[in-house]
Amino acid sequence: MNYAGKSAYNGAVATTYDEARVGEAIWAHEQAFIEQWARSLTPGKTILDLPAGTGRFLEFFLQRGLRVLARDISADMLNEIRRLHPAVAAADLDIRESDAERLELADQS
Repeated sequence: MNYAGKSAYNGAVATTYDEARVGEAIWAHEQAFIEQWARSLTPGKTILDLPAGTGRFLEFFLQRGLRVLARDISADMLNEIRRLHPAVAAADLDIRESDAERLELADQS
């Protein structure tokens, strides 16, 4: 299925995504919710961050000792993860371009 979200997060949209949204009221609520939720997860487990976007939640997951499968349909958004989080250990973070409708992961995984 094709829809706007599949091609909307490229180029300047990706490079300015965080900057454009950080002032929105929902931003702080999302950050606080995910940070609290991440604390409930068992260290050492693997989680899927989809859509990973610019990786704004990565620090919460990695600080908790989780392995993160970062997936997004936008290669430009994934490049923002690499740019914004250059020190993240490859062993803890698996970044791949992927369509949520066709993930390479097994069902129920």
